[in-house]
Parts: sequence; C-alpha cells; structure tokens
Amino acid sequence: ENISDRRSCVQYRILPPEITAALIKKSKARRVPISMTLAAAVAAACTDFFNENEMDDGNKSRTYKLLQSLDTRRFSGATDPGDTLSCQAGSMDLLVGPLPDFLGRKIRSIGKKEGGETNAKEKEEAMDDFWKVAKQSYEQTASYLKKGDAIEAVRLFDLGMNVCDIGRLVDSYA
Repeated sequence: ENISDRRSCVQYRILPPEITAALIKKSKARRVPISMTLAAAVAAACTDFFNENEMDDGNKSRTYKLLQSLDTRRFSGATDPGDTLSCQAGSMDLLVGPLPDFLGRKIRSIGKKEGGETNAKEKEEAMDDFWKVAKQSYEQTASYLKKGDAIEAVRLFDLGMNVCDIGRLVDSYA
C-alpha cells in the first residue's frame, strides 16, 4: 500500500439530548458502555467512505482500526515507586470487523425503504454487525485495562513527553 494513498477525515457532530438518552438506554440493554456504541457508530460511518473510489459493487468486508481515547486520570495514582507518572493523555487502537461496505448507509436507511417496507433480514444483519462492533470494542478495551497496559502506556507517553521532548519532534516532522 502506498502511504500517499492514505487519507484522514474529521467531521464533528453534536447529538441532541433525546438521541443521547436513547443511545445510553440501548447501550445499557446491550451491556456495553456508550463510548463503545459511539466507536461502533464511527466504524459504521467509515464503511461508507473508505470504499467510494473503488470499482467494486460494495460487497466487500473490511477490518477498521479506530483510535479510542481513554480517560487515564484514574491510572495516575497507580502504584509507581519512582513517582514519575504525570501524563494523563491516553488512547488505544481498536481493530473492529470485518464490516460490510456501506453498513452506515444500511443502518441509516432502516425504515426508509420505498413504499415504507423494511427488509427485516437486512435490518437485523446491519444491527447485528453494529452491536458486534460495540461488543468487540468493549472486550478489547476491557482486556487492555485488565492487563495493566493503560498504566504502562501512560508512563511511556510521559517518558516521551519529558525525556524525549516528543512534542518538539512532532512539530519538527509535521
């Protein structure tokens, strides 16, 4: 893969309070945190964009890598004999999928079929894929936290910020 073919996309959205409340309720019913439901929504949206220039029929499935931000403040008080932990930024990669192309479009079209008819099988498959991603995200994050990787990642990032002056390195290579 040619790195010059890679691209990034950022779009900000604000959810109305009633939709947020409904998502929280559905997430609790599915036993996943709302942040993992949002990760699944991001992955579903990606399925609509990362295939638009390809000459296929949209029937491919792909695995997506998402950067999940984590609140690492709770790890700053972890046992650290050198008392060196001070950075509170954190994230981890989630690998989710495989997801079918245009999953986001399929989810958004549920209940909007011509003539008012909804294909029950298509709806069920799209929502199953969505909640599988939320569950995958939750399981990966829980495993990461359980293994203690978050504490080590925070220490490593802090080391990079303080000793290696990673901020200056990022600026100079940007």
